[in-house]
Amino acid sequence: MPDEGDPRAPRLRVGMPRLAPLLGLCLWLQLPFPGSGARLDFRVLEEQPAGTWVGSFPADFVFPDSNALYRLETGAPHLRVDGKTGEIYTATRLDRESLPECRLLFPWEPCYLDLEVLFVDLLSNSPRLLQGRVEVLDVNDNSPRFESPVFTLAVPENSGVGTIFPLPPATDADTGTNGVASYQLLPGSDARHLFGLRVAEDQDEKQPQLIVMGNLDRKEAESYNLTFRAQDGGHPPRAGSALLHVRILDVNDNAPAFEKPLYEAELLKSSPVGRSVLQVKAEDSDEGANAEIDYFFHSASPAVRRLLQLDRTTGRITVRAPVDREDVKVLKFIVLARDRGVSPQTAHARVVISIRDIMNGTPTTESHDKIFQYIDEHQNEYVQRLKDWVAIESDSSDPLKRHLLINMVHLAEERIKQLGGTVELAGLGVQELPNGNTIPLPPVILANIGNDPKKPTVCFYGHLDVQPAKLEDGWSTEPYILTERNGRLYGRGTSDDKGQILAVLNAVEALQRHQELPVNVKFLLESMEEVGSTGLFELVEQRNSTFFSDVNYIIVTDTSWISNKPGITYGTRGNCYFFVEVECAKQDLHSGSFGGIIHEATNDLIFLLSTLVNSSGHILIPGIYEAVAPLTEKEKELYERTEFNFQKIKAKFGIKNFTYNTKQEILMHRSRYPSLSIHGIEGAFSASGTKTVIPARVIGKFSLRLVPNMEPTVVIKQVTDYLKKKFAEWNSPNHLEVTSVIGAKPWISDTDEPLYLAGRKAIKKVFQVEADLIRAGGTIPIGSHFQEVTGKKIMFLGIGGPDDAPHGQNEKINRSNFIEGTKLYAALLQELASF
Repeated sequence: MPDEGDPRAPRLRVGMPRLAPLLGLCLWLQLPFPGSGARLDFRVLEEQPAGTWVGSFPADFVFPDSNALYRLETGAPHLRVDGKTGEIYTATRLDRESLPECRLLFPWEPCYLDLEVLFVDLLSNSPRLLQGRVEVLDVNDNSPRFESPVFTLAVPENSGVGTIFPLPPATDADTGTNGVASYQLLPGSDARHLFGLRVAEDQDEKQPQLIVMGNLDRKEAESYNLTFRAQDGGHPPRAGSALLHVRILDVNDNAPAFEKPLYEAELLKSSPVGRSVLQVKAEDSDEGANAEIDYFFHSASPAVRRLLQLDRTTGRITVRAPVDREDVKVLKFIVLARDRGVSPQTAHARVVISIRDIMNGTPTTESHDKIFQYIDEHQNEYVQRLKDWVAIESDSSDPLKRHLLINMVHLAEERIKQLGGTVELAGLGVQELPNGNTIPLPPVILANIGNDPKKPTVCFYGHLDVQPAKLEDGWSTEPYILTERNGRLYGRGTSDDKGQILAVLNAVEALQRHQELPVNVKFLLESMEEVGSTGLFELVEQRNSTFFSDVNYIIVTDTSWISNKPGITYGTRGNCYFFVEVECAKQDLHSGSFGGIIHEATNDLIFLLSTLVNSSGHILIPGIYEAVAPLTEKEKELYERTEFNFQKIKAKFGIKNFTYNTKQEILMHRSRYPSLSIHGIEGAFSASGTKTVIPARVIGKFSLRLVPNMEPTVVIKQVTDYLKKKFAEWNSPNHLEVTSVIGAKPWISDTDEPLYLAGRKAIKKVFQVEADLIRAGGTIPIGSHFQEVTGKKIMFLGIGGPDDAPHGQNEKINRSNFIEGTKLYAALLQELASF
């Protein structure tokens, strides 16, 4: 339905005025009719309804009004002729752009429909063939269009000012002045000074071009989104637009940067060959090969090169030959980091390793050294196991892959049995699909390795299912084929969570090869975590008095660190997710007919959403902060010690500024204080182009992250009451409904408990650093559920890196995290035996 005021030009007809007097003269003189070779031209605008009058043969040929018959010979199905009057009409709605007669014409060429009509004079019974043609005139009924709603243009960051890049032109099915007339580039405020537009004209063709107007630096932004608009010359003009995504290509203009200028470590003289000493780490803000770093010894003495081994890709330094303190007491050298760009750039860091006599401190037991050495020697075997696990597409969201998910369960079951464990596959029933069919839920693995009542029992939780992944989603490698590049193991599930589960199993194997397991180990491995852990919570409650009865500690492996420094998670936020629905009518309405005279649902909803938080992210709902636990001095110290580079995060994600300025404030507001985020509006028009509709019903979606001691039931009431109060103040007659679809509790633990002391000692033993103690900003409901139902001590100890992209494209786990993480779990099991 067109908007009111959409102009329709009047119908036009052009005859042959210079022929009419001649025809009249011929009839008066009874001369022969001049039909031979004569042709009439008519005109009609396209897009007129069927039955539109085009012209008249009697009027233009000066025929008598009666005693004649007319029959259309050529011109169907687009035209028709009245058999008695000779009047010409359109038989269909004519669309000039779709007529076969017009498709192959140049824009400036007219489009004609040929017309032949048989005329029979009933008085003389003499037939004549009358010829004509109808020119179909263009109206501006089409908007300019681009080939795609989104274009990506790659621009090197070293492009000079004035550099030109051609842009894809728009096309318009209309012709002449109704065709594409102009282009416009609408950059955001961040790109206004960087890009401009010019239009080159060549033989009446317009070629839009992007002009670089400022200095591009990929560190400032990796990409820019600009609106690219084309407009025709019709009256009124029509326009079309596309999103121009300008991606700034990296050039090697940044050198690697080490995390710190000096690395220090101690090395026992009895340390075995292969023992990890420390890891130097540099990062490069470029991308691709320009960011890939190799490490080399630089200014290193013969003793350093003889005693130490430097892994070129990871920067990990290990023992190469036995160290004798009588021979050397300290090793000092420089490590060089060099990127792999065409013109490599370098950085340097100093390393000082002190050789310590075993008699001067607490020794590392021989068993530890042998276990760690065994893990190093078998790391390729561990990677192959991970490759086998990644190859199974255990996507829990796809019912068609349910058999693969169950295959994954059986593969994990087999691995646990190889370690001497007993496995129960606990059934969860069936899952009902939207079409009413049912499929079996994958069973949960409940496994035991060891049952000595004199030993403590540790239960590890993990999940075997993964998020969906396809190569065409943007992966650089096949997501279900493990691919190693520069010490990174790429593949779906490598970090979340198959790699972390395998690291625990590998640690158990390494311990078993050298000693009796120091603790009893249990596993609870589910396969529906990525879609909400269907049935798991009920199973935990059912098995609390059996499977969990002898468990002392529960460790969740499904986590990652917030920096390259190992961390232990001791708290997570809860989550209340809300739907706010406003309805103003029973169906969508036309804004031209109803705009300005009704209370629109979208306006009401936007008002309500605008009352939830202020510009600093502070939640405006009364009472929300009342239950938040006060900040302690101990917590302040933890945040001060935690390694967290928020400037790097800003650069990586293109964030202009955080709402807080210090590391401590940012860490606290992302994890220990509540937050409210608006996620979207359902029902409102969001596609490309324009649509003048007033939605009858819209649903706003937002979530509120909870922290101790906030209760979901209390928060739900506070939010619901507040929105209803604001809606009443807004004085709208529309229907409001507020519902909460998620009510997950927060979880927190005491970091002074033995479980956490053991975890910190294990991290210190493997990585030679103090562990960061972390509170996660996200929600992992199983943690609070374990604690609430079983009453056991819970700890989240994962080995994922901060850049593993567990749910995104190119998910990976670093080989060093995978192997050193295996050592971490082995050391943890040994430490727990002493508590």
